[in-house]
Amino acid sequence: QKLDRSFAARRWCDHGTFSEPIMMHSLFVEWIRAGAPRGAKALGSFTRDWSIIPKKFESLTTDATDLTVRFLKLLKPSGARSNLEELLAA
Repeated sequence: QKLDRSFAARRWCDHGTFSEPIMMHSLFVEWIRAGAPRGAKALGSFTRDWSIIPKKFESLTTDATDLTVRFLKLLKPSGARSNLEELLAA
């Protein structure tokens, strides 16, 4: 059952292309739509729904957040910068 759920979640996330970058992008979009939960307890239902390992996904989201913060320092004030700042504040 777990393998079936995991395969179905991956297939949905990569739109049947078997592309890990596309899958990760779709998973991040769903994570943001879910309110970007952080921490083991908050991530619990999200990781169960998407059949992913909580600690690995938490590490990945932490790295992505850190990279975004560093990237913001390079951007001049603009609409894109404002959008990223809003996402980080959520």
